[in-house]
Amino acid sequence: GTVTAGIIGGGLLNNAGGGVNTSYEYNGTGWTAVNNINTTRSHLRGFGIQTAAMIFGGQLGYTPGVFQSAVEDYDGSSWTTNPASLSTARAGFAGYAGTATAGVVGGGYNPSATNVTEEYNVAATIINPAAWSAGGNLSTSRYGSAGAGSQTAALIAGGFATPWTGVTEEYNGASWT
Repeated sequence: GTVTAGIIGGGLLNNAGGGVNTSYEYNGTGWTAVNNINTTRSHLRGFGIQTAAMIFGGQLGYTPGVFQSAVEDYDGSSWTTNPASLSTARAGFAGYAGTATAGVVGGGYNPSATNVTEEYNVAATIINPAAWSAGGNLSTSRYGSAGAGSQTAALIAGGFATPWTGVTEEYNGASWT
């Protein structure tokens, strides 16, 4: 979202527990509870704006081996399950950037660090309006990094790659360098 219109959904209740399905909107000064996400999970990621956002992937709390590929869309009032799930179920993505109509995610873990990249595109004229497709793999497998940018100009910095890494990579819509 933006500084005055953000949205979050899901998360981790505590280190010993599971994920949560709560969701909140931010108006620049405070948070307000809104409709819950459909799939309870933690370590998920998302992108978009408060009236057109999406969340994807994640893990059922700290439950070993229970990784998610589910995608949900937010229209400003409720979450709906998107039929276009990730091809690789994983959590703790290394990088993610985009809008609710175009984005890129890279890395993550399931159950170890991966370099898999997937792109998301929506075309309003196609019957199945949303799809994930393979992108160029990260040079460094990792998770828990910072990500920024757009689908064709993204950036990933740092993360855990056994051990922690300070490597930064840029994505041009086809490959990471």
